[in-house]
Amino acid sequence: MRFLKVLLLSASAICAELVDAPFVSIIKVSDSIYASNQGKVEIFFEDMNPKHEYQQLAYLTIKGSMNSNDIDVVNRLKYEAWKIGADGVMRIKKTIEDRKYAEMFVPENDQQSYKSTVLTGVAFRYVDSTNRAAGIDSSILISVPASIAAKNEELDEKIDRGISSILVITIGLIIVLIVKVVY
Repeated sequence: MRFLKVLLLSASAICAELVDAPFVSIIKVSDSIYASNQGKVEIFFEDMNPKHEYQQLAYLTIKGSMNSNDIDVVNRLKYEAWKIGADGVMRIKKTIEDRKYAEMFVPENDQQSYKSTVLTGVAFRYVDSTNRAAGIDSSILISVPASIAAKNEELDEKIDRGISSILVITIGLIIVLIVKVVY
C-alpha cells in the first residue's frame, strides 16, 4: 500500500509540472515538408496579407498558460510557424479565453480559472524563394531568437518525458492492481 501511495504522489508531481503548459494546435493544410527557415517569421495581424504569392501551410492556435503574457504567446506562435518552415503567419487574431488550471487533475469545484491569451493564424510560405528574407518590409520582420527556440524545444522534451512517465506509472498501477486481485 505504501508503494502505491508513493507511485500516486510521483504521478501527481509529474502532472502538476505539465499543467501550466501552453496549448498548441497545428492543423496542416499542405503535405509539403520544409526545413525551418533562417529564423525570420513575418507577422500579419487581422486583415493584413503578404504582398507576394504564398502557399498556406497550417492553421495555428496557441493558448497561453496561466503564467504566460502576450509576448510569450506571440513568441510561441512564431516558434511553431518557424518549426514547420513557414515564412510568416497571417490573419492573426487575438482573443481572451477562460481556462481552468489543472483541469484534468483537480475536481471541478476546486479548479482555478484564469484569462488566457489565444492567438490563431495561418502559417504560410512564399512560393518564390527570392521573397524569403529579402525585400521584406523590415518593420514587420520578427526574428525567432535562439533562446526562445531552445526554451520551446526544452518544453516539448519536458512534456514528452512527462507523458512517458505517466504511461509508466499507469502501467505500474495496473500491474499492482492485477497482483492484488490475483493474490
